[in-house]
Amino acid sequence: MSVRNDLWLYRKGGRHINYENCRIFTSKFSGHHHTVTFSWPIFMSLIRSSIFYAVWIIAIGVIVFIVIWNLLKLTEPAYCTWSTQPSVNSSVSVNNDALVIKGGIDGGLVNAVSSILDQSADSIKRIQITSYGGVTNSADDLVFAVARLGAVPIEVPLTCQSACIDFLAKTRGPKIIAPSALLMFHSGARSSGPKRHDLRCFGSTISDFFANLDSGTRHEMLPWAAALNDKLPGLFSLCPTHPLDTQSGMFLTGQEYNDLREGRIKAESLIVKCPQAHT
Repeated sequence: MSVRNDLWLYRKGGRHINYENCRIFTSKFSGHHHTVTFSWPIFMSLIRSSIFYAVWIIAIGVIVFIVIWNLLKLTEPAYCTWSTQPSVNSSVSVNNDALVIKGGIDGGLVNAVSSILDQSADSIKRIQITSYGGVTNSADDLVFAVARLGAVPIEVPLTCQSACIDFLAKTRGPKIIAPSALLMFHSGARSSGPKRHDLRCFGSTISDFFANLDSGTRHEMLPWAAALNDKLPGLFSLCPTHPLDTQSGMFLTGQEYNDLREGRIKAESLIVKCPQAHT
C-alpha cells in the first residue's frame, strides 16, 4: 500500500509541482536496504530563498522602527528633551550690568535667560557664567540667546566645565577667566536632556541610546578647546590618554589656562594634569 505524494501538490506559476521533488532528502527502499540521498541544488535554493525573505523582513522591520521612533519623538512632551524650568541649583539674574548665569545648562536655563534678556538686554554689558556643564544642544541654544548682546565679555569667576566650554568657545566676546577658576575638558556623554521614567519619553530614550554607542566626542570638543586657546590641542596630544577620550578629562585652573594661552608656560609643564590611563 502506498500513499500518493500527489496529496502534497501546490500551484506555482500555473503548474502543479510535486512536493516530493522539492525534498532535500529523498529515501529509497530496496529490499532491506534504505538509501538516503541529499539534494544539494535544492538545499542551496532554499537557503537563497530564506536569505532573500529574511533580508526583506529585516528591511521592513527597520523602516517600521524608524517611522515609529520618529512619531514618538514628534508626539512626546517637551520635558523629555529639556526641563521647562531651570533646575533647583540653577539661577539667572542681573547684577548691575552683568547677566549672571549659574547651574546646569538645559532648556529651562535657556528659557530663563531669554526671558530676562527680553526685559533687560539694553542694560547688560557682560556675562558671568558658573556651570558644571549640561546639555550640548542647550549650550548652543544659550549661545544663540545671548547673541543679541553682541560681543560682550564672558567672565568665569568660579568654574566652567563640559558643555559650558561649548558656550565659552562659541560666544563672540572676550573670555575673562579668573585665576582661581576651574576649567574642565572631557569626553561628554551625548544626551538630549534629563532622563525621565516616562513611557512618553521612549523616543528620546532611544535617541540617547544610539548617541552614546559612540562614546568618543573628541571630534566635537577639540574645536571648542582650540577656539578658546590654540595651545590646548597640543597639550592634549602630549597626554598618554587623550583627555577628550575620557569622562574624567583634564582640569586646568584659570591661572594655568591664562599662562598657557599667553605663552608664559609651556604645554609640557602641564602634563601632570593629564588623565590616568584607566579613566
